[in-house]
Amino acid sequence: MAVPARKNEVFYTCCPEPYPDITFNITLRRKTLFYTVNLITPVVSISFLTAFVFYLPSESGEKVTLCISILLALTVYFLLLIEIIPPTSLVVPLIGKYLIFTMALVTLSVVTTIGVLNLHFRNPHTHEMPQWVRVVFLHYLPNVLHIGQPPIRKPSKAPPPKEHVEARTSIEKAALAVGQIAEGLRREDVFAAKAEEWKFVARVLDRLFLYVFTAACLGGSGIFFLQAPTLYDHRQPVDQLMAARP
Repeated sequence: MAVPARKNEVFYTCCPEPYPDITFNITLRRKTLFYTVNLITPVVSISFLTAFVFYLPSESGEKVTLCISILLALTVYFLLLIEIIPPTSLVVPLIGKYLIFTMALVTLSVVTTIGVLNLHFRNPHTHEMPQWVRVVFLHYLPNVLHIGQPPIRKPSKAPPPKEHVEARTSIEKAALAVGQIAEGLRREDVFAAKAEEWKFVARVLDRLFLYVFTAACLGGSGIFFLQAPTLYDHRQPVDQLMAARP
């Protein structure tokens, strides 16, 4: 971009005459077309796939697989970037910063996906839902995120079976058996209703993280792209200036 020169004259104690030297400062800038086609466009496309991880249903069983695949793809591009850019420890290139940001975002998506799947597969036998979780994720956030409330399964009200009562006739024995069956069905309905609540909490978190990671991808990409030197440095390269001279 520029080759300024500065002439220096140094006097030494041994000699009265000056010793001149000329220092050239060469400013280089890489052309962006190669990096845009081979690095930036694929990395941006892969980074936006991170948000779609939370659009994939938890029942599919492929959420973590998709996260790991995205992380491996970014690792391959990071190794490719190391071979392309010149090795230096003085400064990190802008494309390297963006790739590190994207890898950190994908790593965070893996962690959050594991947490969402943990909530999705919980059941009343292992976890009891706290009241604040019920208020925040079943009443407040669904209204904010415009998620329809799931149909509430109301357990059937069946009279408790009579215990310690001697069944004297076959009709009483049949009534006792029907009461026990109804009680078992009621317990299954209660179990299914609580399990559905945990799944709905996981669904709310999926929708929340979908918005958060989409905003993070858009905001992070915009911040890094606005720092590109080609947007602000409009100087014409020296070779083009020399070629334009008669």
